[in-house]
Amino acid sequence: MNRALIFKTVRDHRLLFGLAFLCTVIIPILVILAFSSAPTDLLTQWLNLPFVRNPLRMLLGEDIRDMLNRTSFAAFGFVHPLMLSIVWAFLIVICTQVPSAEIDRGTADLLLSLPISRLGIYVSVSVVVFGFGVLLAVGPWLGAYLTDAFWVWKEPLQLDRLRLVIVNHLAAIWAVAGVGMAVSAATSRRGVAVAILFGWLLISFALNFLGAMWKPAERLVFLSLLDYFRPLLIVRDASLNLGDIAVLVGVAATGWIVGAVIFARRDVRTT
Repeated sequence: MNRALIFKTVRDHRLLFGLAFLCTVIIPILVILAFSSAPTDLLTQWLNLPFVRNPLRMLLGEDIRDMLNRTSFAAFGFVHPLMLSIVWAFLIVICTQVPSAEIDRGTADLLLSLPISRLGIYVSVSVVVFGFGVLLAVGPWLGAYLTDAFWVWKEPLQLDRLRLVIVNHLAAIWAVAGVGMAVSAATSRRGVAVAILFGWLLISFALNFLGAMWKPAERLVFLSLLDYFRPLLIVRDASLNLGDIAVLVGVAATGWIVGAVIFARRDVRTT
């Protein structure tokens, strides 16, 4: 691990990270305010519509109609499609920076000529990626906390249960990051790496959506990343599903190790 390379990676992505983190804080605030300001009867009517109920059940892992409270609305903020898009897009950008982007633009020779081992380069970039992931996982909780601090509500927000959601969220982020590092290490063109990761996440989202809408697709839902990130169940039961965490952490560790081995052994060509 090299401190200079860590600081450089942070500097290169700090603006993009700042914007992504700000969005992760703002989105839950808007979601909570929007749902909480709507009359309960109106929400119930909307949630009885299949084209509204099924996508929400797909994202949350449970039917929200049985839990119409502010804590459930905050849980939805963690898996709002806009939230997922921003977090995943940032992870794809930073994970494909090294080595695929370096090879793609012909600067890998300069990077690899530094007195740092390949494993040291890989670990240094990984430290930044996983560190940013921690902050992105906390962002939605911070947004929920701010709504509790600056708005007066009759119903208290169960922040202790939302802290458990952070753990599951972080495991999901690290899973995406681990796979992203592996794909980046195995490719020589950033566009190819981005396309592979985008396709994987899109298929994962589609499987989860189809599983909620179409019975035959339920058998394939276990292949979806979102099947292991179900914030409403965590909020309802006030406990983590350790099986889901184990799967996500396993995917993250496998991806990271495979990427490290590939990057350390592969022949890097910039011509």
